Amino acid sequence: MTTDAQGSGPWPLDLEGREVRDATGARLGTVSTVWSPEAGGDPDWLTVRLVAGSAAAGDDGPAATEAGTEERMVPLAGASLEDGAVVLPHDAATVRAAPGVGGAGHLAASDEAQLAAHYDLGYRTAESETGLPTVGLPPAAPG
Repeated sequence: MTTDAQGSGPWPLDLEGREVRDATGARLGTVSTVWSPEAGGDPDWLTVRLVAGSAAAGDDGPAATEAGTEERMVPLAGASLEDGAVVLPHDAATVRAAPGVGGAGHLAASDEAQLAAHYDLGYRTAESETGLPTVGLPPAAPG
């Protein structure tokens, strides 16, 4: 079963702990945190705990945890749910290179804009509460 993240209804509430795969189907890790807009609504970002030995895992980076595993934030935009796993439209290298942001349970607008730029997402300040593009609208033109 495949459920597209955009346009087909809300994501399940139990994403934490689910397997995460990259665009090729390779295992990246597991969902450690689900990020929803502060105003409420469907989740729009995930923190993925990268597994050792995955194509995305490394031994350094600003988001390394005390156990040595890395965590990276990924957008749900364009992702799908296949056989219980979250499948991202990004490759492992893109996920690994994502900036380490979103500490202390809060994602600042500037951090979200930085992540959106990294993942090639349009970022808006008026059309949605999160700044991410609204389904059906083209990405915002650069500055």
